[in-house]
Amino acid sequence: MHRRLARDGIALISKIPTATKAIPHGNSVRWIPSEKTGCDYLGVYRGKAIALEAKQSSTTTRWDLFSRGQNNAKKKTVAEHQQRYLLKHRDCGGLAFVIIRIKPTQSLYLIDIIDYMTLEKEAIQAGKSSIALGQFEKYRVVLKPRSADYLEGAIK
Repeated sequence: MHRRLARDGIALISKIPTATKAIPHGNSVRWIPSEKTGCDYLGVYRGKAIALEAKQSSTTTRWDLFSRGQNNAKKKTVAEHQQRYLLKHRDCGGLAFVIIRIKPTQSLYLIDIIDYMTLEKEAIQAGKSSIALGQFEKYRVVLKPRSADYLEGAIK
Protein backbone atom coordinates (compact mmCIF):
# COMPACT_ATOMS: atom_id res chain seq x y z
CA MET A 1 0.00 0.00 0.00
CA HIS A 2 2.81 2.42 0.86
CA ARG A 3 4.54 1.72 -2.48
CA ARG A 4 1.39 2.72 -4.31
CA LEU A 5 1.10 5.96 -2.33
CA ALA A 6 4.71 6.78 -3.23
CA ARG A 7 4.18 5.88 -6.88
CA ASP A 8 1.14 8.16 -7.04
CA GLY A 9 3.05 11.02 -5.38
CA ILE A 10 0.72 11.10 -2.37
CA ALA A 11 3.04 9.96 0.41
CA LEU A 12 6.43 8.53 1.20
CA ILE A 13 6.06 6.33 4.28
CA SER A 14 8.85 4.03 5.44
CA LYS A 15 8.98 1.22 7.98
CA ILE A 16 11.41 2.02 10.78
CA PRO A 17 13.75 -0.97 11.23
CA THR A 18 13.94 -2.44 14.69
CA ALA A 19 17.40 -3.40 15.92
CA THR A 20 17.53 -7.02 17.05
CA LYS A 21 19.85 -9.31 18.93
CA ALA A 22 20.29 -13.08 18.81
CA ILE A 23 19.42 -15.12 21.87
CA PRO A 24 20.44 -18.80 21.88
CA HIS A 25 17.37 -20.99 22.30
CA GLY A 26 18.17 -24.72 22.42
CA ASN A 27 19.55 -25.71 19.02
CA SER A 28 18.31 -22.51 17.38
CA VAL A 29 18.43 -18.76 17.81
CA ARG A 30 15.60 -16.38 18.70
CA TRP A 31 15.76 -12.80 17.46
CA ILE A 32 14.35 -10.22 19.84
CA PRO A 33 14.27 -6.40 19.72
CA SER A 34 17.39 -4.92 21.29
CA GLU A 35 16.11 -1.36 21.53
CA LYS A 36 12.82 0.48 21.56
CA THR A 37 11.64 2.49 18.57
CA GLY A 38 9.30 5.46 18.74
CA CYS A 39 6.88 4.18 16.12
CA ASP A 40 6.57 1.74 13.23
CA TYR A 41 6.39 4.13 10.27
CA LEU A 42 7.63 7.65 9.49
CA GLY A 43 7.14 9.69 6.37
CA VAL A 44 5.52 12.57 4.57
CA TYR A 45 1.86 12.71 3.59
CA ARG A 46 0.74 15.49 1.27
CA GLY A 47 3.58 17.73 2.50
CA LYS A 48 3.13 16.99 6.21
CA ALA A 49 5.35 14.81 8.43
CA ILE A 50 3.53 11.69 9.64
CA ALA A 51 4.26 9.05 12.28
CA LEU A 52 2.24 5.83 12.58
CA GLU A 53 2.23 3.13 15.24
CA ALA A 54 0.65 0.01 13.70
CA LYS A 55 -1.17 -2.59 15.77
CA GLN A 56 -3.45 -5.49 15.00
CA SER A 57 -5.84 -7.77 16.82
CA SER A 58 -7.85 -10.90 16.17
CA THR A 59 -10.57 -9.87 18.63
CA THR A 60 -13.67 -8.55 16.86
CA THR A 61 -15.50 -6.93 19.78
CA ARG A 62 -12.88 -5.03 21.78
CA TRP A 63 -9.42 -3.49 21.70
CA ASP A 64 -7.30 -4.81 24.57
CA LEU A 65 -5.30 -2.03 26.22
CA PHE A 66 -2.87 -4.46 27.82
CA SER A 67 -0.98 -7.61 26.90
CA ARG A 68 1.32 -9.93 28.80
CA GLY A 69 5.04 -9.52 28.29
CA GLN A 70 8.07 -11.27 29.72
CA ASN A 71 7.48 -13.00 33.06
CA ASN A 72 3.75 -12.53 32.43
CA ALA A 73 4.08 -8.81 33.22
CA LYS A 74 1.16 -6.63 32.13
CA LYS A 75 2.16 -3.99 29.55
CA LYS A 76 0.27 -1.43 27.49
CA THR A 77 -0.55 -2.45 23.92
CA VAL A 78 0.59 1.00 22.76
CA ALA A 79 3.58 1.42 25.07
CA GLU A 80 4.27 4.60 27.02
CA HIS A 81 7.44 5.34 25.02
CA GLN A 82 5.47 5.00 21.76
CA GLN A 83 2.78 7.37 23.02
CA ARG A 84 5.41 9.90 24.15
CA TYR A 85 7.14 9.76 20.76
CA LEU A 86 3.88 10.23 18.84
CA LEU A 87 2.92 13.15 21.10
CA LYS A 88 6.29 14.85 20.55
CA HIS A 89 5.95 14.32 16.79
CA ARG A 90 2.49 15.92 16.90
CA ASP A 91 3.68 18.77 19.12
CA CYS A 92 6.34 19.57 16.51
CA GLY A 93 3.62 20.02 13.88
CA GLY A 94 3.49 16.49 12.45
CA LEU A 95 0.59 14.07 12.14
CA ALA A 96 0.63 11.18 14.63
CA PHE A 97 -1.67 8.18 14.59
CA VAL A 98 -2.24 4.72 15.97
CA ILE A 99 -3.45 2.56 13.10
CA ILE A 100 -5.32 -0.57 14.19
CA ARG A 101 -6.19 -3.50 11.95
CA ILE A 102 -8.75 -6.07 13.06
CA LYS A 103 -7.67 -9.19 11.19
CA PRO A 104 -10.89 -11.26 11.00
CA THR A 105 -12.97 -8.39 9.58
CA GLN A 106 -10.12 -6.57 7.79
CA SER A 107 -11.32 -3.39 9.52
CA LEU A 108 -8.86 -0.52 9.72
CA TYR A 109 -8.96 2.35 12.22
CA LEU A 110 -6.78 5.46 12.06
CA ILE A 111 -6.84 7.20 15.45
CA ASP A 112 -5.05 10.46 16.24
CA ILE A 113 -2.72 9.90 19.20
CA ILE A 114 -4.58 12.46 21.33
CA ASP A 115 -7.90 10.69 20.71
CA TYR A 116 -6.32 7.28 21.36
CA MET A 117 -4.84 8.42 24.67
CA THR A 118 -8.16 9.97 25.71
CA LEU A 119 -10.05 6.73 24.97
CA GLU A 120 -7.39 4.72 26.81
CA LYS A 121 -7.44 7.02 29.85
CA GLU A 122 -11.26 6.98 30.07
CA ALA A 123 -11.33 3.18 29.88
CA ILE A 124 -8.65 2.75 32.54
CA GLN A 125 -10.34 5.29 34.86
CA ALA A 126 -13.56 3.29 34.46
CA GLY A 127 -11.67 0.16 35.56
CA LYS A 128 -11.69 -1.42 32.11
CA SER A 129 -8.82 -3.18 30.36
CA SER A 130 -10.27 -2.80 26.86
CA ILE A 131 -12.21 -0.45 24.61
CA ALA A 132 -15.32 -1.63 22.76
CA LEU A 133 -14.60 -1.51 19.02
CA GLY A 134 -17.83 0.45 18.58
CA GLN A 135 -16.00 3.42 20.12
CA PHE A 136 -13.55 3.29 17.19
CA GLU A 137 -16.24 3.45 14.53
CA LYS A 138 -15.76 7.15 13.76
CA TYR A 139 -12.08 6.37 13.06
CA ARG A 140 -12.81 3.57 10.60
CA VAL A 141 -10.94 3.89 7.31
CA VAL A 142 -13.09 3.27 4.26
CA LEU A 143 -11.00 2.79 1.15
CA LYS A 144 -12.35 4.08 -2.10
CA PRO A 145 -12.29 1.61 -5.00
CA ARG A 146 -8.86 1.50 -6.69
CA SER A 147 -7.35 3.79 -4.03
CA ALA A 148 -4.47 2.99 -1.70
CA ASP A 149 -4.85 6.32 0.14
CA TYR A 150 -6.10 5.02 3.48
CA LEU A 151 -5.21 8.40 5.04
CA GLU A 152 -7.56 10.44 2.84
CA GLY A 153 -10.58 11.68 4.72
CA ALA A 154 -9.11 10.75 8.09
CA ILE A 155 -6.74 13.72 7.99
CA LYS A 156 -8.28 17.15 8.00
